[in-house]
Amino acid sequence: MPRLPLIQHPVLHVRNKYLHHKMKRTVFPEGKTEIRIGKIKFPCDMSLGKIAKSIYCGCFDFEIRRLIENSLKPGDVFVDVGANMGYFSAVAANAVGPRGQVHSFEPVPKYAGYIQELIDLNPDYTIHLNRHALGSESSKATLYENRGNTGGHSLLKEYVGDLVQEAYEVRVERLDACLKQQQVRTVSLIKIDTEGYEFPVLLGLESFLSSTDRRPIIIAEISPNSFPMTGHRIEEFADYVKRYGYEIYAICGCHKMEITKAEKQTNVVLRPRK
Repeated sequence: MPRLPLIQHPVLHVRNKYLHHKMKRTVFPEGKTEIRIGKIKFPCDMSLGKIAKSIYCGCFDFEIRRLIENSLKPGDVFVDVGANMGYFSAVAANAVGPRGQVHSFEPVPKYAGYIQELIDLNPDYTIHLNRHALGSESSKATLYENRGNTGGHSLLKEYVGDLVQEAYEVRVERLDACLKQQQVRTVSLIKIDTEGYEFPVLLGLESFLSSTDRRPIIIAEISPNSFPMTGHRIEEFADYVKRYGYEIYAICGCHKMEITKAEKQTNVVLRPRK
């Protein structure tokens, strides 16, 4: 994810720079180690390389962690789509506390296994693991694992390209149907990181967005080049979120974005218009 220019958010920029400086000078343990994210015990597998090291130092996608911690309060509900090893699920669990809920969606068995460990290590917290993918309709699809990117798996073969390591069939469900089945009526924050498949996930949330009086904040990774791969245009995404009362902000949350002019992958924050 692109780092912030100093002029946009100087305090966040300096903090981020400090954490990455710390990472360069840290002596890391080997294998799997348990770290603390607030009161949450998190199984951090150092064999996963750079991503695990940045989690260990607290600097992995720092902007997203900051948003989660600032947006959630005890008792809230958080949805983690493309949860990978469960880092942001852990950050959110610490924020919502034992009275809140975390719903994690991760179809890759290896990474779902880490989330199950997270659940086992924190029995006083409500973390639900969903071992399937999400999209605009209930179906089956092929998931492509990326050998060059930990967690870079996608339902879009073209998105992964020549880096496909393994491919297998997974179940795909709509997020609004999942929330209804689990009797979730209010969600405070949703994070979507599905390697180019973010818009189909949002399309599968339409019934929930139409029926709720309190629309959640949404953090999403947007890849302009992926829209044609799903049969859509980025203008459709912009129209969709506007229809449900959202405004699109840069990940720092400081200024609005014209998403149709984005030229490269970026993380955005969708905030309900007040």
